[in-house]
Amino acid sequence: MEHIKYYILSLLIVLVDQISKLLIHLNMHLGQEIEVIGDWFRLHYVLNPGIAFGIQFDFLYGKRDCLLSLFSC
Repeated sequence: MEHIKYYILSLLIVLVDQISKLLIHLNMHLGQEIEVIGDWFRLHYVLNPGIAFGIQFDFLYGKRDCLLSLFSC
């Protein structure tokens, strides 16, 4: 039963990650930069055209449909 705390921690990390990405997407403009802690920590809004680590596939409909087709089987 102790392993449940790792699942909860993982879920919290994913939720914080996704909520922060959504808030940035809704409240910042592409290329905008916000200084959070001086020059040490800044948020710079960019979009990744690829999947993980910038990997790109040359499909007609883009990365979303590529991923959906991989997991549809």
